[in-house]
Amino acid sequence: PPDRPWFQWVHMYDPHETKSRARYPEFVAHMDQGLGVLLAGLAERGLADETIVVFVPDHGEGFGEHRQRSHASSLYDDQLRIPMLIKIPGFEGREFDVAVSLVDVPATILAAAGAELAGADGVNLLPLLRDGTYPADRPIFAELHRWRGEDGTRNRDMKAVILGHHKLIHDRMRGSLQLYDLSDDAAEMHNLLASDAGRAKELA
Repeated sequence: PPDRPWFQWVHMYDPHETKSRARYPEFVAHMDQGLGVLLAGLAERGLADETIVVFVPDHGEGFGEHRQRSHASSLYDDQLRIPMLIKIPGFEGREFDVAVSLVDVPATILAAAGAELAGADGVNLLPLLRDGTYPADRPIFAELHRWRGEDGTRNRDMKAVILGHHKLIHDRMRGSLQLYDLSDDAAEMHNLLASDAGRAKELA
């Protein structure tokens, strides 16, 4: 075992470029096997019970939903909503269905390691993992910017905010807004902008 604190980042890329919905489970299974080897290696070295393990994708994948394929093409939940698995020694296994952010991962690791959080982005998720405590009415932000061509032409400029069970998507290039109630419209098919202008204004 190492005699000092250590950190390792592993990028498992297999499913990333999969364009086929049919083959996607195959590539995910291959990645899962690799993850199993990594975790078994920790156990063999006596490190499993003292190592923080975080598993999180950087984005989802579109397979035709909203006429979008691949990724980095929209801020709908098929590309935005992803699982986050965190194993911290001393914490019981629990499951939560709350909106958190990728920027919370560094803050949580720093807090678990006893480091200072001053200036850190994100929310420390240890209180959530310990007893379910989480900031009420915390907004989650997402953005998407893409450039194409040698001239650096921008072809995507989008922002989104999730607050509670509502989500607002702002396409800045088209000047359009979309408002969804994720509690009863998880597929984001019914734009509530016209019927709930007050909520849209609040999120905007």
